[in-house]
Amino acid sequence: MLLRRFALATLLPAAFAAAQQGGAATATLAPELRPGENFVFTVSVESASRFEDAKKNVSMVTCLTFTATVGERELDATKVECRLDRLRLRATAPNVSVDYDSAAPLPDSGPLQTLRELTGSVFTLEVSATGEVTAVEKPRLLDKAAEDSIGADFRTLFSAWFVALPHEPMAIGTSWNGSSKLFGVMPGNAATPTTYRLAAVDRSQALVTAIYQPAAPTTRPGVMFEIRQSEGSMTIDLERRRIVRTEARLLARATRSKGSETATSTIVMCAAEGAEDPDVHGVSSVFATAE
Repeated sequence: MLLRRFALATLLPAAFAAAQQGGAATATLAPELRPGENFVFTVSVESASRFEDAKKNVSMVTCLTFTATVGERELDATKVECRLDRLRLRATAPNVSVDYDSAAPLPDSGPLQTLRELTGSVFTLEVSATGEVTAVEKPRLLDKAAEDSIGADFRTLFSAWFVALPHEPMAIGTSWNGSSKLFGVMPGNAATPTTYRLAAVDRSQALVTAIYQPAAPTTRPGVMFEIRQSEGSMTIDLERRRIVRTEARLLARATRSKGSETATSTIVMCAAEGAEDPDVHGVSSVFATAE
């Protein structure tokens, strides 16, 4: 399987292989949020659609860097404030090209000024005892019109970093059923069914793979929609009890029966500790699996 080869080649250091032979055999994966703790993470989302007519191709990369501060636990949830420190956006489409970085100089006015004003804004999360985001209080600057144009469920934005994981020790090779909001929610506000598997453990890290089962979107008559790949992985720091890297990719193909026009779309999401763009692979590797 592509994911297994990819993980072995890029995510599993030699220590993982050695650990499976003579090291840790189980791991406790559930996250532990410690009041007063601060950490920086960056989420990169790359989406693209390719058509038979290359002139119609569309691509967009959004990269957001946050500083998270863990608050006190209140009832069954912990408040986590995520301050947006930097926003990068690259987009290309027919007759459109945007390359924006909030850290770069920019005129005081213009269509990108609103993006700059978002820098420094705070998203306040409610994280449940199981580790998943249950609610997000967005910055006041994001009014309803802006939210509608973004089309974002903000739980999705942070679901790469806050995931419900088992509290009991898990053995290498164990699989379990869960859910994910990475690709949005299904009808009825339900998260995407997901199968997780503890793939490897060493003294300080664990690798968990994920197979997502998103529902195909409602399509127009004469259009066939096929999800061809939907999988990912998480690297967990076992000492700090926190996810330190997440990767997820979704590849879909839509075919119009009239004229047999085909469009292939993909989303690659990466999140990692630190302020650098964590997406070192991009959508090109995903497109290669469809060719």
